[in-house]
Amino acid sequence: MRTEKNLLQFIKIGLYLVLLTPLVFSRSLLFPFVTLKVFIFNSLIEIIFALWFGLAIFHKEYRPRFNFLSAAIAIFFILLVVSSIFGIDFERSLWSTQSRAIGLVSLFHFGALFLILSSIGRQLDWERYFTFSFCVGSIISLATIAVAMQIIDPYIFLTGHIRPGTFFGNPSFTASYLLSNIFIGMWLLFDFLSAKRNFILNILLAVGVLLNIAAVFLTETRGAILGLAAGLLALLIYFSVGKNGLIKKLSIGLLILMIIFSGIFWLTRNNDFWSQVPGLRRATPANLGDIEPRPITWVISWHSFLERPTLGFGFENFRYPFDRYYDPKLLRFSFGATFFDKPHNVFLEYLVNAGILGFLAFMGIFATAFYILFKKRDNSRNLDAPFLAGLLVAYLVQNFFLFDTFGSYLTLFIILAFIGSRYFGEEKTDAGLTTAKQLPRFANVLIIFLLILFCLPIYFINYKILHANNRQYWGLNYFLNRMPELALDAYAQSLTVNPNPYINDARSDFSASLSQTYAQGMDIPDIENVSVKAMSEMAAAINRQPNNYLLRLNFANISAIFYVFNSAYLRAGEEQAEQALKLSPQRQEVYYALAKIKVIQGDKAAAFDFMKKAMELDPKSPDPHFYYGLTALEAGDQKLGFDEINKAKAMGREPQNWEETRVLANYYGDAGDYEKAISLYLTAVSWNINDLESLLKLGIVYFYNNQSDLARAVFVEFLKQKPDFKNMVQYEKVRPIFESVGL
Repeated sequence: MRTEKNLLQFIKIGLYLVLLTPLVFSRSLLFPFVTLKVFIFNSLIEIIFALWFGLAIFHKEYRPRFNFLSAAIAIFFILLVVSSIFGIDFERSLWSTQSRAIGLVSLFHFGALFLILSSIGRQLDWERYFTFSFCVGSIISLATIAVAMQIIDPYIFLTGHIRPGTFFGNPSFTASYLLSNIFIGMWLLFDFLSAKRNFILNILLAVGVLLNIAAVFLTETRGAILGLAAGLLALLIYFSVGKNGLIKKLSIGLLILMIIFSGIFWLTRNNDFWSQVPGLRRATPANLGDIEPRPITWVISWHSFLERPTLGFGFENFRYPFDRYYDPKLLRFSFGATFFDKPHNVFLEYLVNAGILGFLAFMGIFATAFYILFKKRDNSRNLDAPFLAGLLVAYLVQNFFLFDTFGSYLTLFIILAFIGSRYFGEEKTDAGLTTAKQLPRFANVLIIFLLILFCLPIYFINYKILHANNRQYWGLNYFLNRMPELALDAYAQSLTVNPNPYINDARSDFSASLSQTYAQGMDIPDIENVSVKAMSEMAAAINRQPNNYLLRLNFANISAIFYVFNSAYLRAGEEQAEQALKLSPQRQEVYYALAKIKVIQGDKAAAFDFMKKAMELDPKSPDPHFYYGLTALEAGDQKLGFDEINKAKAMGREPQNWEETRVLANYYGDAGDYEKAISLYLTAVSWNINDLESLLKLGIVYFYNNQSDLARAVFVEFLKQKPDFKNMVQYEKVRPIFESVGL
């Protein structure tokens, strides 16, 4: 490895491996489509950076060159760091959350990719590099189409076939990545056609472009489809005013068709025909209900920006101002709509997280890129300029409705590196390396030292994060499969991994999983001592992130389960709920937690007062009525409880998961409404086949409803799944019923 050419070759191999990272995922991680991608990418960049750094030390032609684009990116990164240092939660800025995994640390790896590519770009065959990237995108497109058409089992990707997410898990993330590949493919096709190259290759490129477009439509991601339309519109306008007669006429024709189609769709958008067209059916008025929370979130974002207009709250810290300015109307749509860690609008995201300075720096990157492409548009050698401009337009329009993910960051920084390399200085290729320059004798030692230095994070950070995530996955999986001993062991391993920047996620996950499984009736070994561990882990998490509303709320909810082992937990939970209310004063869920605690304490009047406050925050939200009903039922007021449950139902609020369904079934069973209880227990079991408690209670209710044959059949099935039940203490309570049905 003593020659320039050999070292450069290793760097190029690494850069091609980077293009393969979108294909990586692991089903044995808690976030299978995010965690492995990000940390394999980070590891590759750390290796490549060490090699490039060694090469740049000895050969000035591989050192970074100042230009307006690299300066714009550098200013952007500097402002993000400054805003995060003075923000709410610097640790979250650095690492983000487990589910995202792209904080400043990972973002700087994308910056390093830009630095390496733009520095060695004159020695890189960009056409081949982008062709390789396009092939990876086409593989993902084929998989997306195959899942949508049910040619392959969607379970391979843990996704559905209606909106397939395939290698990214989430259909929006898949579409965001493929969007760039569409414009890359069109540029390569146009370039190859202009050069009159291999006919077969042109056909393959054309097919690949169509596959990518089809896959984007099949993901039914509205933001990506709008971005695609905007990018194509910009491209057609450019060619419509160009000098090439044939291309000009074709572009004008396509532009007219595009306008006519858009007009027809708009005028007939209520027609049932469009509800059958993938990609367009979610744009019809009947299917736009799920975007209603977005404008509310954007208003919250604007208020958040006005609080810290200069530098914002810090990168990845949107969650904190969102909680502070939370609008109770969000609960009208769903419980999930009350939790936003991003505003689903990149422009607002940077305004909130980095203030006006960070936002201007972000826009400055694109302004610089557009200016460079505009200046070079008439250069016959640079056929890529209009396609890259169209790509950037598509990216910006898409991200008015979405946010950046691993795939969009990857393609964006590669494109920016290409622009920085291609348009500053003359292009040079491998052909220019007629002789391989020898490195100094001590170069090998230095490069090995750099490799060791830059590869230390691969084990001490990347591997440990993956290991902790894997242990969390198995902890949750073991609990779901009723293996508490193995679950506790797996969680214990995840909690002892050090360093682990996501330790708070592990703590919260462990405590929530433990409390839920215990509340469901699972036998947990040494539960009294384990519950102490859960409460202490939650307390440690709060100490580490005192501004995190959700951690405090979770502590309060968990305390209402484990108080049976220590009554002091209730008071501690109440205090944490009160602190959560200060962090998010308009949150209905905090009042639910406080009401639950008051019911346990026997203060029914205070519990009802809390629930009334929750309803007063937004009288049109059905969710508070539902939980007010459950609170009343738990407090022993059946009339008030069922009245509120019925009000919630009239407003469209039904039980939303098997746990809520089972709880409600319990109350109907206690009230003697066996038919209703049977219906709810059947629903609970259909939603969760492992819900043995609902199965047992279903048999009991069948028995009291004088349906002994059905009761016996259910009990037989229950004993198959829990053969040791007759040896347990709980069996004594139902022994007479089992014996009555002949068991």
